[in-house]
Amino acid sequence: MKKIKRMACMVLCGMMLWTLAGCAPAAGETRPIPEDTSFRERVALTGDSVAVVRKDGTVRGTYVLHGTADEAELWEIFAQAAERTEEINEWENICGITFGRWFVAGLRKDGTAIGAGLNENLLNGMESWRDVKQIDSCYKTVVALFEDGTVGNTGECIWPSFEEWEDITEISCGLMNVAAGLKKDGTVVYGCDCKEDDEQEAHEKIREEIKDWKDITQVACGTHSVLGLKKDGTVVAAGDNRYGECTVDGWTDVVQVVGGDYRNFGIRSDGTVLVTDWMKAIEELDSDFIDISAIEDWQDIVVLKDDSNLVMGVTADGELRFAGNMEDKRVQAARKIWLEAEWG
Repeated sequence: MKKIKRMACMVLCGMMLWTLAGCAPAAGETRPIPEDTSFRERVALTGDSVAVVRKDGTVRGTYVLHGTADEAELWEIFAQAAERTEEINEWENICGITFGRWFVAGLRKDGTAIGAGLNENLLNGMESWRDVKQIDSCYKTVVALFEDGTVGNTGECIWPSFEEWEDITEISCGLMNVAAGLKKDGTVVYGCDCKEDDEQEAHEKIREEIKDWKDITQVACGTHSVLGLKKDGTVVAAGDNRYGECTVDGWTDVVQVVGGDYRNFGIRSDGTVLVTDWMKAIEELDSDFIDISAIEDWQDIVVLKDDSNLVMGVTADGELRFAGNMEDKRVQAARKIWLEAEWG
């Protein structure tokens, strides 16, 4: 089961890389990244794809197939998903994009949503949405934040708790069908689609830990954890800390938190990046996690996206940075797309 989830995670990350492919500056030229934090919603990176929303509201992306002949059945599914999602290159008036399992969802500037991919029920469920402020996705669902502060979702997950959410200003989803909502008063709510007793116990623990959070300005969900950025630039975390994902004591001057895959990140005001103990996951997990120490030298970072074996950063002047597996096909795919990106 763990291998299936990990493979799905890699697929998801690849699909996000796919969307980045048409929004970069011309070779040798850089354009400033907008200070508006909504820019984070314009970049997507998943296991087999990269994507980006251009400043004119159009989308470009690329799909990168990984694997061997032994995975022929998965390759066929990948190919079908890639073919279905190719239509995103025809989308217009888009301001946000997100990927899930075999689907991609886009937020239009008029507050409606559009989707493409293999999950027809999920895609059809978005058609009636109006006044959407933000979208995010998990493994099998798309979550929407509406202008009135309420939250809803479409897809295979069932989240009764959303009916109780109100006064929400921001949402963040984690791959394993979890979501956090930031309220106007700086507190945080949390929900999950849990079907096993051990999962329910773990997520109830997170709910208890975040009950006392105050003065939060941003939330981010990792694989099994939640981060909260406080007004004073410090960070709090809740969840499974077996690999050090929640060890954020001492983080200061943070302006953005990013949930990752068994590791979490903080971007500081000077553009440098903080990361939890990623070495612990490499040592204890039988996985494809690799050395990401290159991020220690990164500067001027304003956007960061993470996948199990690749971390991608965008600098304030629009340049790409990578840490991890530099042989990953998504690196070249993203660079190619970036040459067409327009970040103004």
